[in-house]
Amino acid sequence: MSEKLQKAVGETVRAARKAAGMTQTELGELAGMKQPNIAALEKGKGNLSLDQLEKIAVALGKDVKVLLQ
Repeated sequence: MSEKLQKAVGETVRAARKAAGMTQTELGELAGMKQPNIAALEKGKGNLSLDQLEKIAVALGKDVKVLLQ
């Protein structure tokens, strides 16, 4: 994933998480990830697999394509 796309996905995930009223820890628990990984993702850092992105989308009640827009 390009750096630009990682940043855009991170911003979208952060906005969706906050709109859902979730903490990073809560999202991590629902998505099977640790809070530091969610924090890194939201900052546009780290390497995110499509499987992880799908789990995050499900936890947020979103479609994966929404997170990639």
